[in-house]
Amino acid sequence: TLKGDKGMEVCITNYGGRVVSLMVPDKNDSLVDVVLGFDNIAQYMEKTTDYGSSVGRYANRINMGRFVLNGDTIQLKQNDKHDGRDHCLHGGGDTGWMNQIYKAEQIDDQTLKLTIVAEDGENGFPGTVTATTTYKIVNGNTLDITWEATTDKPTIINQTNHNYYNLSGDFEELAGGLNQWLSVNADSFTVADDSYMPTGEVRAVEGTTMDLRTEHAIIDGLDREFDQVANANGGYDH
Repeated sequence: TLKGDKGMEVCITNYGGRVVSLMVPDKNDSLVDVVLGFDNIAQYMEKTTDYGSSVGRYANRINMGRFVLNGDTIQLKQNDKHDGRDHCLHGGGDTGWMNQIYKAEQIDDQTLKLTIVAEDGENGFPGTVTATTTYKIVNGNTLDITWEATTDKPTIINQTNHNYYNLSGDFEELAGGLNQWLSVNADSFTVADDSYMPTGEVRAVEGTTMDLRTEHAIIDGLDREFDQVANANGGYDH
């Protein structure tokens, strides 16, 4: 448990490097948990979910589980199946980092450093990798996350945190999420197909439901008929 000097409290487990809860003071200074999580490790293991995890080696999808490195085609584990288009998702899913044990070192009351060592060939990825995720509460109520990695041979890596946020603290009511205000300072976005795979096309947000440059409630302007929203099961997943 990490504690900030303005009330923030973050609970983290070394199972998948997960944020289990993120308590922050609301407008009435009452602590509210704003991330989705379970009450015990068994529930995470039963559902093999990415909730709150530190994802690796590679977040999101790699098309058909293949990539080219220095002229060689590397075949990875294909754990994300879509009618014959079988991708590698989150480094291999149930055998990716989000379902492995990190070594935990609590530096101080505000800082936790998590370390994982992935062997050469894990889920098809080349190179032995030593990777760290450092969670730190800064400026009282800000959670800062830093990722670092070293490897003994050329490889690819794309770490991230996979928190699901709901700032209302109400996880029973879908509208609690859709009514949150969001801004994304981006003039364009990466197009994805109906298997959630980026196609390589970069499209302008201008005139589309993807235009979030001006802050507004997520539900406002959400066009579920727009091809990208329809591909993402009626929301944003880009």
